Amino acid sequence: MNKKYEDVLHFNQKQIMVLNEKQTELIRDPQYSPITRVLRSGPLTVQEITEEYNKLILLNCQIDTENNGDFEKLKRSEKSIYRYLRDLEESGLVTVAGQRVIFGQTATQKLWSRTAKIFVFKTQTVNFWKTEEGLKFAEKINDLLHIIFEDYDKECKYTQELLIKLNKIAEESILEIFTKNPERIDEIIGSCDFEDLNHILKELHLLILLLKKDEVEALLQSCFD
Repeated sequence: MNKKYEDVLHFNQKQIMVLNEKQTELIRDPQYSPITRVLRSGPLTVQEITEEYNKLILLNCQIDTENNGDFEKLKRSEKSIYRYLRDLEESGLVTVAGQRVIFGQTATQKLWSRTAKIFVFKTQTVNFWKTEEGLKFAEKINDLLHIIFEDYDKECKYTQELLIKLNKIAEESILEIFTKNPERIDEIIGSCDFEDLNHILKELHLLILLLKKDEVEALLQSCFD
């Protein structure tokens, strides 16, 4: 059977993207999250996104027996999906990746894509600990360390720097893994939802620090010198 169309793409998708607060809220919103889920498979038209979106909604209604009769209320039209896509585009979570050229027709259809294969929370990054919010967290952590370890006498600024260095060790390792093994990484965690993915990365973050014990021990030893 001859192909009836050709997808012309011009967008290079990132492997990983760290979300800000607004993006995190959007991707957790039940109206928007199905869109980012269906776009994991690759660029799609609004019509295709709408079809897959409503399939997910129907499946969720069948699983959640309490909301089994809500499908007609929860399903969305192409017009609604397009509006959601524009909101997601404005926030930087999706973008127009190209056009679908249908043979024999002059009109084309937009192809929408996630801006990155994997989305992660900002709290998993080095830069987070350099922000005002990160400093507030560091102050609380510093106070707790004074209670847990009687001989820990460092000021908050030192604790903040320690957190930055520890997170840098883990983050650089994770980014290196993702960069060198994109297909394998996508195979392992590409189907995970946003919350599950971030739980996985949180534990991976911890295990990397434990396994890089020489670097970490040197940093921790300086805390008590």
